[in-house]
Amino acid sequence: SSVYVSCNQNYADDLGITPEEIVGKTDFDFYPEELAEKYRADDQWIIESGQAEELEETYVKSRTEQVVQTIKTPVIDEAGKTIGILGVFWDITEHRRAQHDYQVLFDQMITGFALHEMIFDEAGKPADYRFLAVNPAFEELTGLKAADLIGKTALEAMPSTEPHWIDTFGNVVLTGQPAHHENFSQALGRHYEVTAYRPAKGQFACTFVDITERRLAEQALIKSEHQLAEAQALARLGSWEWDLATNTLRGSDETRRLLGTTGPITYDDLVGRIHPADRDRHNTHAERLKANDGTEPDTIDYRFIKPDGEIQWLHGRAQLRHDDQGQVTHLFGTIQDVTESRTIQDELRASQAFLQSVLDASPDAII
Repeated sequence: SSVYVSCNQNYADDLGITPEEIVGKTDFDFYPEELAEKYRADDQWIIESGQAEELEETYVKSRTEQVVQTIKTPVIDEAGKTIGILGVFWDITEHRRAQHDYQVLFDQMITGFALHEMIFDEAGKPADYRFLAVNPAFEELTGLKAADLIGKTALEAMPSTEPHWIDTFGNVVLTGQPAHHENFSQALGRHYEVTAYRPAKGQFACTFVDITERRLAEQALIKSEHQLAEAQALARLGSWEWDLATNTLRGSDETRRLLGTTGPITYDDLVGRIHPADRDRHNTHAERLKANDGTEPDTIDYRFIKPDGEIQWLHGRAQLRHDDQGQVTHLFGTIQDVTESRTIQDELRASQAFLQSVLDASPDAII
């Protein structure tokens, strides 16, 4: 049965005694029986093996459990016999608590996280990287399992990994500068938004989210806008919106083409280029639109003078937009180039008028 022969002041303070009072005492005099039995077993192993041991164990101080890191070393006499044990320990409770909190965050975070070690070729150029740790969100976002990744390189786990991933992460490791980018992974068939940084020399960590659905939606929107622009160009029909607060017009590409401009347009600019003979009628149209509160779209045909002097007929259709308080905030609508149809109508009317004049001037009866 082993007993204490000495201790330092810090340990004595923990036990609430003086260093002299510990002489001849055992662990059972200071700790719960179960804990004292464990300490005794650890000591016995060191005495029998003659080997030092470093371990993490529970320690009770002022009736409060702590976690300590302990190094126990056998004390050997000149004959090589173990005659005692020298123990040194320090409190790592806060460290373990922080590790626990980190692990909870690591496991519960919805953002994918992975820690890697960069691998360089003989020339010192980034050539591959090895997986050191991944969280559950990484597994869910990629469909890859930690058990199949940890210890493997990217090219071993995913042979079709594109070079740009290795180059980007390699630059983070070499320069220490974080990187943020969006890219497509051919190996996983998904789009990801990735932030990478260097937590330690030779390593990089990255957090990422799957943005595939967002990118597909953006691509679908771009395609839809392109199809709309093509349809408007074919129909020579443009859409526009007038912001009353800023007095600016935002129009589609076809609207700008019809108006003969590429720069910003104000409502006053637009009205100023309406043919003088049609301007009053256009203003009346605007007043009529306000009178019916804009709940029903109103239409008008008018001549518009483009910056190069060309005159074209436009067919306009507009409606008011209100905010939640019922205040008018925007005017939106469409314009369509109807110059050709108006020209045909004018020519037809002129032809009919000429024919009628011929008939009226004829002395003969015409049936």
